[in-house]
Amino acid sequence: MTREIELKLTIPPGHIKAITQLPILSSLSIAPPKKQKLYSIYYDTPDLLLRNQRCSLRIRRIGKQWIQTIKSGGNITAGLHQHNESEIPLNKAQPDLDHLQQTGVITLAQQRKIIRTLKPIFITQFTRDTHTLQTKDGSIIEFCLDHGKITADHLNDSIHEIELELKSGNSAQLFQLALDIAQLTDFPIRLENVNKAERGYKLFTGDRTPPTKAASIEINTKTPFLDALRKTLSSCLLQLTKNENGVLFSEDPEYLHQMRVAIRRLRSAFIIFKPLLSEQHQSITFFEQELKWLMHSLSPARNWYVFANEILPSIISSCPDVEPIKVIQKLGQKQLSKYTQQVQTNLQSKRYLAFILKLNLWIYDLHHDIKLESNISIGSFSRSYLLDQHSAITKNKEKLEKMKPAALHALRIQIKKQRYAAEFFYSLYAKQECFKCYVQSLAIIQDALGSINDNYMIDQQLESILSSQKQKKLARPIGVIHGWKAYITTQMKADLKNNWKEFLTMSPFQRNGQ
Repeated sequence: MTREIELKLTIPPGHIKAITQLPILSSLSIAPPKKQKLYSIYYDTPDLLLRNQRCSLRIRRIGKQWIQTIKSGGNITAGLHQHNESEIPLNKAQPDLDHLQQTGVITLAQQRKIIRTLKPIFITQFTRDTHTLQTKDGSIIEFCLDHGKITADHLNDSIHEIELELKSGNSAQLFQLALDIAQLTDFPIRLENVNKAERGYKLFTGDRTPPTKAASIEINTKTPFLDALRKTLSSCLLQLTKNENGVLFSEDPEYLHQMRVAIRRLRSAFIIFKPLLSEQHQSITFFEQELKWLMHSLSPARNWYVFANEILPSIISSCPDVEPIKVIQKLGQKQLSKYTQQVQTNLQSKRYLAFILKLNLWIYDLHHDIKLESNISIGSFSRSYLLDQHSAITKNKEKLEKMKPAALHALRIQIKKQRYAAEFFYSLYAKQECFKCYVQSLAIIQDALGSINDNYMIDQQLESILSSQKQKKLARPIGVIHGWKAYITTQMKADLKNNWKEFLTMSPFQRNGQ
């Protein structure tokens, strides 16, 4: 099987013609363009055995010729799709199951089941405009503009996308070409993290992709420093981009939450590694600024969701006179709707797309010949970093219940950064029980401090509501909310007290250094 590497971009339906007229297509073209009508049938068993094996089986008609394609394995990060692919010509419009078995993606027992139950699951029909392009560094990229539809039973989903497939050369050029295309358009283009096959399956099953949490990062003591950085940033970027569609097309707040977690993890990664990358400070500073912009864009929507749909319902459930508080809740939900729309606009902006593409380019261009400030190993570096940060956290001996909001906020940020650092380096110390307990303790404290911070945010949110309403009318319910906040915050601090006290006695590593 060969390795297919391609970048997918989604474009608005009304701009197909504008894409075909981009000057970059003629200036980089090394072969006459082609226009084809493609008809594809995707097969699987009723219980989707192939999909569960991370495999797809497709037969496609191109002109009078049928071609069978099997794709398996691989991954998708920030619009970049990498899969194993095997193709053969067919004599007729029927799957060749011997080809499937020869790829090694299924067992003999699975093949027997497939022979008995294989059936069409969905089809795709689209027109494809193809241009073969050569970039300045000699990389060959196939540019495909697809527009049509996916059909499963009686359900349809439209296709309006660009595929940039690397035929030879440097995969980083896919991101550069996408960046060049985006800069030439006056309409929004998005990276697409879901391929046609997965979209077809979702149409068939009615399922949706659940929110994506941070994946584990596999490094060891022999992992080169830049490889560790690349794996860390790629993991964060995967979490960020995989939750994008959920924020744009779903009302589930967990997608937004996971995007914010990914942003915080990216910011933490740059803080951790930046001191050893002095030659890269200009690039890193740019990414830090863009991450700050993105976080400021996402945070109000998340804060108003917590206020309107988590905090106020808790008060309403225990308050005898709920109608005035429901008025405030309705105003909070109005703010939530406003800031959610802002988030969705920003995620479809040129600025966001450029940030993702440039970060991908930077990650792919990280070479081993970059001069580091130190030749320290990733094992020594991680241990030293975690111990130094732990010392900084625990040197504050102030009792948690007496800390002012500003001090609690600063502590929350310290704990959060230390937790992310510990998770980045987790595979180095996963066998140490002491380290696992330490990470669990960080998570408990971070979550508790986050809830306390949500309560402190209430003051700002009530002030925002009052600025546009008659204060006298809302004075009583606001007083109730303030009283509830004070009581719950005191209770939360008391609940956290023992966890914090225990944490102050802990260390990331065993005291004897083993």
